[in-house]
Amino acid sequence: MAYRQYRTLISTVAQSARRTGLGSGASFTPACAVATGSSWSSHDHTKYLAAGAIAGLALLLKSTGTESECSERRFTLKEVAEKDGGPQSGGQILVTFKGGVYDITEFVASHPGGQSKIRLAAGKSLEPFWQLFPFHLEQAQVSELLKGMRVGALAESEQVAQVDSADPFSKDPARHPALILHSTRPCNAEVPAELLTESYVTPASLWYIRNHHPVPLVKEEDYKLKVDGRASGGFVVELSLAQLRALPAITLVATMQCSGNRRGDMNKVSKASGTSWGQGAISTAEWTGPRLSDVLRLAGVHSESEGAKHACFQAMDEMQASVPCGKALERAGDAILALEMNGEPLPREHGFPVRAVVPGYVGVRNVKWVNEVRLSQEEALGDWQRGLNYKILPPGLSSAEGVDLSTVPAMQEASVFSGITGAEGGEEAGLVDAKGWAWAGGGRGIARVDISADGGKTWKMANIVQGAGQPAGREWAWVFWEASGVVADGQSGEVEVISRAIDKCYNSQPENASHIWNMRGLGNNSWFRRKFQLE
Repeated sequence: MAYRQYRTLISTVAQSARRTGLGSGASFTPACAVATGSSWSSHDHTKYLAAGAIAGLALLLKSTGTESECSERRFTLKEVAEKDGGPQSGGQILVTFKGGVYDITEFVASHPGGQSKIRLAAGKSLEPFWQLFPFHLEQAQVSELLKGMRVGALAESEQVAQVDSADPFSKDPARHPALILHSTRPCNAEVPAELLTESYVTPASLWYIRNHHPVPLVKEEDYKLKVDGRASGGFVVELSLAQLRALPAITLVATMQCSGNRRGDMNKVSKASGTSWGQGAISTAEWTGPRLSDVLRLAGVHSESEGAKHACFQAMDEMQASVPCGKALERAGDAILALEMNGEPLPREHGFPVRAVVPGYVGVRNVKWVNEVRLSQEEALGDWQRGLNYKILPPGLSSAEGVDLSTVPAMQEASVFSGITGAEGGEEAGLVDAKGWAWAGGGRGIARVDISADGGKTWKMANIVQGAGQPAGREWAWVFWEASGVVADGQSGEVEVISRAIDKCYNSQPENASHIWNMRGLGNNSWFRRKFQLE
């Protein structure tokens, strides 16, 4: 150990000093003094001895670290990940922070923010979470508390991420560890319920991810957007990123949701194909960019009455999708080519350098990495538009055999949805307080959200606490709601809380998924149900 080695060093130097007579007033002249012809006093002997000891200590510390660091256990990331608090970990929870490894098992129950949030970091790094809640980094007591839980450090080999250049997904961006990963190649990840309503505008790092292919790498100077207006009497132009940035821009807050959100609940009726999403394939951002109609005007397109029926988007990863021309060209439709997300340039993950934002429409129509916009008499080609991927068949069909898919419309405007992100016992026994979100596509907005905790026998109207007051007919973003004093079955134990949203056209969520089940598991907007354990 470094400290013991240092003590040995000092002892050795002292013994040497006694042997040479330094301890009894004798003197010696070191080679450096002889070589330079300089004088050497007994006072210099002491300085020489001290300097040698200090230099030796510095070398030891540099090579081995402090005694506590040297004796620490070295962990691999795999070993840390295995200690996630689950049954196979024996309930132990390890986390990392700046290369250190910490055992927070006993602290979890005392976490001021609640157990559910801190457990999101189990087996992972604290840093991405503390960037979301930066007060952890600003308070000295947090750092001191963490020091007492240190049990080791990451092995040096784990400090740098390895990249496999042969893997087409190897250059994908790093993802926030709080996201629930359903797949990595390509990446499909959702927001955990505990964080879904923490911020009205979702941080970009926590946005849900729905990819079909590797994330493109794009150089700004090489980017060109092809705009083809010939189907409406226009022409073809190519625009650079600088030219797009020079156009007048608008900013809007809009929610997007994957069409398969809550497929996991639909799977409880019967297995559907696709990712088994929970409620977290939904997020909201502030988007900035030129109106799609202004971009098309540069290609000679001035109104939808000039012939074309569809605005088609093509992405750098070869994905294609389209929306009706009316939505693309009407200013009230607010369709834009987004260049910024939450006040910053678009992240690669979410469409850099250009993303189509078609507010009120299902997520797949908001195409990322757009490099071509084309007006057409026909819908976009490909499975995302014309195939079964985003078409809903009746509940009785488990196969598309014999179905003429050209007669089944692709999903466009979204329906009405809600979710529950938290619940706890109310002020009195038998009452529950709950919170969550609701969203309606098409800009229709939410009229109300009803909450029940007794199986739907009684309902309590929730209070809309964020997102009210959006422009009528252009309510592109979700609302957050809270409900207090909801009557529950029983006074303690497990309770199932239900949410039911109604939009301003008075469309209501259906009671169960069996009536809307489809083989692709799309559009599940049945009553949202979530069980909570109340004390």
